[in-house]
Amino acid sequence: MEINYRKKLEKHLKRKLKTKEIVHHIDGNSHNNKLSNLQICTNSEHAKIHGQLKSKNVKNWKTELNDFNALIINKEPKITDLLSEFFTEKQQHIIYLRLNNKNLSKTEREYYSRTIKPKLKAIAYSPLQRVCEQLTWTLL
Repeated sequence: MEINYRKKLEKHLKRKLKTKEIVHHIDGNSHNNKLSNLQICTNSEHAKIHGQLKSKNVKNWKTELNDFNALIINKEPKITDLLSEFFTEKQQHIIYLRLNNKNLSKTEREYYSRTIKPKLKAIAYSPLQRVCEQLTWTLL
């Protein structure tokens, strides 16, 4: 069993880490506990690092989502409008990843199963679709 990354770093530094010292995984992979991947920082430094990582990720998935929307628009113009009625941009991004067989992070997988999948099941439920069709046609 691998030792805790904090203890590993303490052993390497030959001192105890202070309670205010945060150990940051440089590559973002919390399972990669190599010394070269561990960095000591303060709480505020750590928050800044993750804030920067988050904004880069947001830019990446928004670009991917725009590409995805462009593909869908070419096939079926109303699909993207319908997706945006039910799903946030973040949810649409995760749907995009799933449709393109891309790997989801642990957090994205949990979010998908707890939030997105139930919505998709409700939308795919045939009796509900029939009721919705009746309601939309009778209101016209």
